[in-house]
Amino acid sequence: MTKSLDVKVKVNGKESYLIEFPVGDWSDDGHGRCDYYHVLSNKPINKVREAHFKAEETLGIDIGSICSNNEDSHLNPALAEKLKELGYCISKIGFPGVWDDSIILDSGDIFNIWTFLLSKIDPSLKLKRLDAPSISFYGKDKKGRYINTPGYGCFCVK
Repeated sequence: MTKSLDVKVKVNGKESYLIEFPVGDWSDDGHGRCDYYHVLSNKPINKVREAHFKAEETLGIDIGSICSNNEDSHLNPALAEKLKELGYCISKIGFPGVWDDSIILDSGDIFNIWTFLLSKIDPSLKLKRLDAPSISFYGKDKKGRYINTPGYGCFCVK
């Protein structure tokens, strides 16, 4: 079932839509690892989804196939070439493979590629990534305190 509720927010007097982009196993039916990226969009979720669904037809790229297999973090050479043709700066992503000249991506790279492709499909679509600070942090604060966040035990090993 898809969420149909648009989350509208006002930023600097402009109405935007808050949208979450999961990169990884968002349904938790496999390895369970997923990073979530949040954006402000000038268009509602259904318009962003439509752009995603048009990717293969419009650009010849199946967004859902990017690093889609377990432990597949390499940028496909054909996709790398297509991204270059579309104007994406490949040299600013990933890091070189150990055994070959491949490019290894992390979830942030994949998110950036995903949103770049959506903007190519719908040039009027504006997506701005939100980087919110986390309540948690490593070590101790200036007063010597450590934040112990709840919930670690509620996740079971599969």
